[in-house]
Amino acid sequence: MLNEKTFNNFIVEINRVYETFSVWVHVNNQCVKYQKEFNNVPKDEDSKYANFFNVVLTSLINSWVLGISRLLDTPYHKEDIKKEKPRLSIYYILEQLNDKGIKQEVRDKLSALKQFIYSNRDLRNERFAHRSLITKAIKQKAGIEDFFELLDNFVNEVKKKYQHLSVCNDIGMKRAEELSNKGVLELFNKIVN
Repeated sequence: MLNEKTFNNFIVEINRVYETFSVWVHVNNQCVKYQKEFNNVPKDEDSKYANFFNVVLTSLINSWVLGISRLLDTPYHKEDIKKEKPRLSIYYILEQLNDKGIKQEVRDKLSALKQFIYSNRDLRNERFAHRSLITKAIKQKAGIEDFFELLDNFVNEVKKKYQHLSVCNDIGMKRAEELSNKGVLELFNKIVN
């Protein structure tokens, strides 16, 4: 049976990953907007932001790609035969529920997102977790917004269905968007002015 602490920790992790994704989107958009200005320096000088935004953007994408991978982890590592060390993932949460309808609905929706899920896994494996000598160009497939919407709907459905979980946190995607946009705009306004 799923307990409140575990479910809240799962929700906190979803929020952290979504917030990171949201900040990355807004920083990336502002970098594109101001790229010419940042690079408009004399030939004998480097842009004062030459490496900063590259590091920031890479760190942010690394964080949300790994975060999504963790949310999609199997409930237990294959070597954890006794199932003593569960992983905080959607599959572990599903395993703790006794409602077969919710479980099947979520599995069906995840299956519909398999191209996104596989591309995220490949991006994680090839670009961030391991450094293969032979790398191919890997692009994230569409579906990240659908994935987070699925998680939001799932959390809300579980909270409605299981009375003891109704007091758990919410997924704050709209708030994360607002804070990310406002914070990034404020930061860039200080940088460019």
